[in-house]
Amino acid sequence: MRPVHIFLLAATLTACCLSSCQTARQATPRTLILFYDPAIGPAPLLHTAERCEATLVYHYETLHGVALSVPRGKSLRRTTRRLRRTEGVLSVQPDRQVPLH
Repeated sequence: MRPVHIFLLAATLTACCLSSCQTARQATPRTLILFYDPAIGPAPLLHTAERCEATLVYHYETLHGVALSVPRGKSLRRTTRRLRRTEGVLSVQPDRQVPLH
């Protein structure tokens, strides 16, 4: 393979990689990240989430956490406050992007 072909191949692969990095999932404003006490488990948290009409987006089993989506029309502030008062909940944070550089 000629050096020019190798260069073009490397440039194409780099462009694809950069393109996929730039289109990575953005933080969503109505998503909350919660962590719970593993001794209590996720049941009380998931019960409160259901009563708040929040949707389970992801369960981080190893980290003892969940991502919940709060529907439009529901107060994000009230839902956050209610989830924070739930037995076993250690923290409630809005979803956000954290730059790693």
